[in-house]
Amino acid sequence: MNADSTKKTRELIGRLLSPESIAIVGASADLERFNGRVVKNLLRHGYPGKVYPVNPKYDEVAGLPCYASVGDLPEAPETVFISVGRERVLGVFRECAALGTPTATIYSAGFSEFDDEGGRIEAEIARIAADAGMRVCGPNTAGYHNFGGRVQLAGIIAMDVERLVPGAVGVICQSGSIGGALISRATHRGIGFSYLISCGNEMDLEMADYMDFLVADSATRSIAIYLEGLKNPEKFLAAAQRALEAGKPVVVCKVGRTSAGRAAAVSHTGALVGEDRAYGAAFRQVGITRVDGLEALFEVAHMFATTPFPRGRRVGILTTSGGAGALVADECGGLGLEVPPFGEELEARILKTLPDFIGVSNPIDTTIAGINSFQEILRALLGEAGFDILVAIVGSSAQFRHGIAVDPLVRAKDGGLAGDTPLLTYFNPYSEEAHRKMAAAEIPSFNTTEGAARAAGYLSRYAEFSQRRRSEDPPPRAVETPAEAQLILSGATGSAGAIGEAGGLALAEAFGIRAVPRRLCAGVEEAAAAAGELGYPVVLKVSSLEVSHKTELGLVSEGLSDEASLREAFSSLSENSRRANLRKVDGYLVQRLIRSGEEFLVGMVRDPQFGALITVGLGGAAAEAVGDVSVRLAPVSEGEADAMLNELRGRRLLDAFRGRGALDRSDLIEVIRRFSLLVASLGERLAEADLNPVFVLPEGEGAWAADALFILSDSELGRIQ
Repeated sequence: MNADSTKKTRELIGRLLSPESIAIVGASADLERFNGRVVKNLLRHGYPGKVYPVNPKYDEVAGLPCYASVGDLPEAPETVFISVGRERVLGVFRECAALGTPTATIYSAGFSEFDDEGGRIEAEIARIAADAGMRVCGPNTAGYHNFGGRVQLAGIIAMDVERLVPGAVGVICQSGSIGGALISRATHRGIGFSYLISCGNEMDLEMADYMDFLVADSATRSIAIYLEGLKNPEKFLAAAQRALEAGKPVVVCKVGRTSAGRAAAVSHTGALVGEDRAYGAAFRQVGITRVDGLEALFEVAHMFATTPFPRGRRVGILTTSGGAGALVADECGGLGLEVPPFGEELEARILKTLPDFIGVSNPIDTTIAGINSFQEILRALLGEAGFDILVAIVGSSAQFRHGIAVDPLVRAKDGGLAGDTPLLTYFNPYSEEAHRKMAAAEIPSFNTTEGAARAAGYLSRYAEFSQRRRSEDPPPRAVETPAEAQLILSGATGSAGAIGEAGGLALAEAFGIRAVPRRLCAGVEEAAAAAGELGYPVVLKVSSLEVSHKTELGLVSEGLSDEASLREAFSSLSENSRRANLRKVDGYLVQRLIRSGEEFLVGMVRDPQFGALITVGLGGAAAEAVGDVSVRLAPVSEGEADAMLNELRGRRLLDAFRGRGALDRSDLIEVIRRFSLLVASLGERLAEADLNPVFVLPEGEGAWAADALFILSDSELGRIQ
């Protein structure tokens, strides 16, 4: 989509969401039925434009003149809400297009989500809309809400409240009922939205179109999305990138974390990366924050809309409930946040405000005895304490005595004491009134200790990601394939459609990745000579495209220290090859033995939606059992490769560990980056790939690929698993 088209779409979405006139086709005089509540909700919440009910059954609806058909309207409405049976939608839509209505929302269901006939009708509606230049929300949508513009074009019962609070969070939902739940739950907490849009089938306007509108909208400071799936991942990611550049964080609750897996996967990477990890990789690539659950969705989005970004990961915790403070501190530690001790000056200042028998540490617990010192300690922590984030926890006084801790929090924010330090809050026990006070003061509050700690983690990670993106050049999208690599690829023809270990390591070398020295040999004499040249000890492997995981079949022999042991291993491997019924053995690979370092995996799998995914994790024969991986879309930058390593549970293996020095992390990062360029260069030709293991040696000695497998997209080869 070009810039002019994006701008035009944005303008029409603006007219859809802020119309000067609305026709409601199928309106009911019974204001408690859905089609009546659509009219009721508009009028109740002060819609300032014209409302035209359309239904031949009535002369009047909610005191408004009711028209028999769209053609009888006194003017072409700026938008139309269609809620009639499926069999009537097409005719109504034709009338709207003929009248010149620029936008429409189709509530009616039973289209492409239901059966083939519904899909045919939907396609015809899309054709009419395109010919007329109309833009459509739906079909099968619950409608939308423009809170600042007082446009509540939906029939949900959640609108039966006296007042809806406008806010700075723009919400996009792929479920109408979830939208109603979000409005209800957030409203009770005093949290408001700028817009809430139900996408429906996305026949015309897609999620990415609504995202682009919210990115440009001055009232929206963050975007919350309830996501079931994507029609156009590339368009979605482009919109998310624009949100990142505009400084508007995107928070997503994505359902469907589990899948049946990839039963036909050949490589380790293929078995490790499923659909949900692909979504996770895409989200991380553009700085999207993923959360679990509806409450976290609006809590975290509200935090991003109201809170400055932290400078680092140092968290201060002030609590009137010791247990809750310990829970938050534990969770912060598990998320990689720091909960450092207080400095001497800060400790001395706090001690002056507390009874002598209360100790000072982080978290600082006032206890009941020192609870009246809460405000003074809060001032100290928000002053020159050097914390990047402050979490304030209030116990029973949050429910009964707001003057002790709740009101001081509001005064600190309103008076500018918090400055640019993010202030997050948790109340124990639950207090709706305290939550509402926080929302009014634009102080994020959370319903659980885990929620508060995780929010601090989301905030710091987003700040770090944004800073890194601003300071580094993006990786190239188009990569030329070196001549040496072209030669290797040209040899992978016929039914094989794959490149085995010897060719795969040579392919990696063509892109500047170091590979362990080796020789591919036809017989035992050649293998013995190669081992003498490489130097003992060596590893001997059977090279065959019919098997991807050799260890399980006894096709690898390690630690061969002399010629005698090599000849014995050669005989054993030959016999194991016959037992495995391998139809074709390409040779025997003699490889120098790596004595030190740790094993990692760098791989790739092609996702049907997102394309090539780069995977990094702990490697070796147990890679799938360990399952410790990080995933990104190809290609990746140096900074992104570094971030991938930081996400691994086994990342400490790269540091100084149990008496040995640190490993060559920087060269592993370079392997990841260059491998991603290799993947980008081969494009659609590549289906799966592994460098496993990659031995990471001590600092300055590099990272070396010891095995490789590249599966091309046209591969038809049956393999022994």
